[in-house]
Amino acid sequence: MCSSDLAGAAAGGAGTTLMLTALRTGLADAVIVVGRDPSRPWVPQAIITNSEEDVIRCGQTSYCLTPNLQLLRDPRFKRIALIGVPCEIQAVRKMQNIDPMPDVAAKVVLAVEIACASSTKRAGTEFLITEKLGIRLEDVAEMRYREGEYPGMFTVRTHAGGRH
Repeated sequence: MCSSDLAGAAAGGAGTTLMLTALRTGLADAVIVVGRDPSRPWVPQAIITNSEEDVIRCGQTSYCLTPNLQLLRDPRFKRIALIGVPCEIQAVRKMQNIDPMPDVAAKVVLAVEIACASSTKRAGTEFLITEKLGIRLEDVAEMRYREGEYPGMFTVRTHAGGRH
């Protein structure tokens, strides 16, 4: 693992490392990770990918509910690793305990649970940006829940180049 792979990690890069290892070793032919909507950077967006660059770009936890399990339906991939908050991983484990197991649940070869104290609704993130930082949503160019050295800070960068 290169240190550059972990430069954007929130808490040491364990999740990113595990997803990259799943791809590199062939355990999984794709991973489900959470990045950001390109047009609304404060909005999390789940993706299924077999690209190491995508995994690294999506590093850092998104402490926001993000629909991602529907991506298990993607017919291109048969062995999928996913990283998620406890409620998402619990849903996968419940599906895997159904007899007979649904096809989508059988695809999951690795499920990594990220500890969290809460899964924030998008409105909570928007409140922090608009009310606490005083930034209009349309001015947001990039947002990180935990930027910088651990434990990091909630950080917003604007299109005008400001860092808040």
